[in-house]
Amino acid sequence: MIEKQFNTKVFDIYGTTEGFVIAGQCEHGRYHVLTPHVFLELLDEQGNEVAPGELGHVVVTRLDAYAMPLIRYYLGDLAIKAHTDKQCACGRKYPMLEMIIGRDTDIVRTRSGKMLIVHFFTGIFEHIPEIQQFRVVQKDLDSILIEYIPAHSFFNKGILKKTERIIHEKLQENLTIYFQQVDRIEPTPSGKPQIIQSFLEKPNLSK
Repeated sequence: MIEKQFNTKVFDIYGTTEGFVIAGQCEHGRYHVLTPHVFLELLDEQGNEVAPGELGHVVVTRLDAYAMPLIRYYLGDLAIKAHTDKQCACGRKYPMLEMIIGRDTDIVRTRSGKMLIVHFFTGIFEHIPEIQQFRVVQKDLDSILIEYIPAHSFFNKGILKKTERIIHEKLQENLTIYFQQVDRIEPTPSGKPQIIQSFLEKPNLSK
């Protein structure tokens, strides 16, 4: 809408509240890691580097903050690094991020080690118009609670069984799913909706 209204191109950057940019979009929309001033690691739950194409926890070291160094700083974000053989048409040689997922509290973990990001659930619920809004709450590895606000087209709870079946089909793992109808789902302090709320203990990435 901004691009259309002002006849211009909008670019996105990925940075931190500590005041530096980690990656930025080029004219082709790819996210390039700004390696001249930041060293980025994507780590698994044990603190090991993940392979390109795999989901990892974002850990950054700022290379030009001499007065206030940030060394192996755990952001609490998740991202996926692009394969090193991928080249961008813009010609820049910086490494690229395939996807920036967001906060690591915004994922559901399973007993087998799977990590379900927000898009796993939005890809399901966008095809279920009977549910107006939802939030997934996780307190243990064996179950999730789905809070939902029904739409006007919600006539019976058979739609919940359908939703549960679709989740299990895509997940291919036993996970107990509870549903709770609510009148309101509170946004985060920033005003953004929080689709996943995890109360699981965060991983310790220190070596």
